Amino acid sequence: MIEYSRERLSRDEMIAAARAFLETLRKRRTVREFSSDPVPDEVIDLAIEAAASAPSGANQQPWKFVVVRDLDVKREIRIAAEKEEYENYHGRMPEEWLRARAPLTHTPSPMGFLREILKRPKNEKAYLLVPVGYPAEGCRVPDIKKKPLGEVRQLF
Repeated sequence: MIEYSRERLSRDEMIAAARAFLETLRKRRTVREFSSDPVPDEVIDLAIEAAASAPSGANQQPWKFVVVRDLDVKREIRIAAEKEEYENYHGRMPEEWLRARAPLTHTPSPMGFLREILKRPKNEKAYLLVPVGYPAEGCRVPDIKKKPLGEVRQLF
């Protein structure tokens, strides 16, 4: 064990930091049209480092992050993902789910195709596919609304 010490922000500093973080998250959208401009490697590495800092049971850190740069592999993933999506929306998903997601985009699940394309070990299971990039000029995204705080927060 080591001693834990961290600067404690004032109430106003905490609120300002939380507001800034919330505003960043509110701007997030699912983009399907990307610019060809590359995201700096350091940004990708910092995002992975942040994700890998999450807590895990017994600190086992069971995750792997695979960065795909090869355009042919990206294309293969896109084709496989679109095939999986098609199968989901034409037989796997109940009608209620289809109506609810009609205006939104959705990452297909299951994603076994990723293990095959990326030649990952059989014991690995993909949980998340995160396309990273800059939105293409003129890109359009769904105009989504989130539930207000009163609908998602419960106090005891």
